[in-house]
Amino acid sequence: MPRTCSWNIRPDCPERDVEAVLIRARMKCALENNAAVSVADLKAALDDFIPPSYPTEIEMQNLAAVLECTSRSLLPERYATSTGQISSAAPGN
Repeated sequence: MPRTCSWNIRPDCPERDVEAVLIRARMKCALENNAAVSVADLKAALDDFIPPSYPTEIEMQNLAAVLECTSRSLLPERYATSTGQISSAAPGN
């Protein structure tokens, strides 16, 4: 039976937001010399997290990362199957 989480996490939460929360929880533990992240640490990081509200800049950062990537297996599917037309997906084009 899968475990469920009672925290209020949107099902469409971007992976980058999940990563940011996990990094913050781990950083807090490292600063406190704790070896492992506890449930309380994760909850505190989630409660403190405010999602970014600058979608154009985030999309530009994502496109820059895609342009610099040298492995198709690391790319999201929409870019991995691209034929090199990534620049036309940039906002404003």
